[in-house]
Amino acid sequence: MLLRRFIRGPISDDMRISRKGDQLVVTKLDRLGRSLEHLMALSKQLQAKQVDLVVLDQGIDTSTAVGRMFFQILGAIAEFEHALMSERTRDGLDAARARGRTGGQKPKLTSRQAKIAQAMVFLHQLLLRRRDTLD
Repeated sequence: MLLRRFIRGPISDDMRISRKGDQLVVTKLDRLGRSLEHLMALSKQLQAKQVDLVVLDQGIDTSTAVGRMFFQILGAIAEFEHALMSERTRDGLDAARARGRTGGQKPKLTSRQAKIAQAMVFLHQLLLRRRDTLD
């Protein structure tokens, strides 16, 4: 199968057993593919097998010309939205770095507390070894 690496899980099984005239029904378009490229490749494969795609949330039915056009437009908008989110996230991280902020969780222990904890673990291991040699 040409698109096997793009299609995940149960959808690949559905593609393998689908026949002419079948419909692939999904709830949301974004659950079907990760990018516009994947969605378009899947759409072409479905067309080649003469299988229609029905997306319940967006009301898309590719058995009609309007449905196919709407599918392509929604796919392009979804990819555009994803690119904007990535851009905004990157800009926000850059702005935070410029203010001296770094990402991630704050350390749970101070460096002094971490050294004490390491010493306690070391002493515990020594005591266990000593007890094993005395037995």
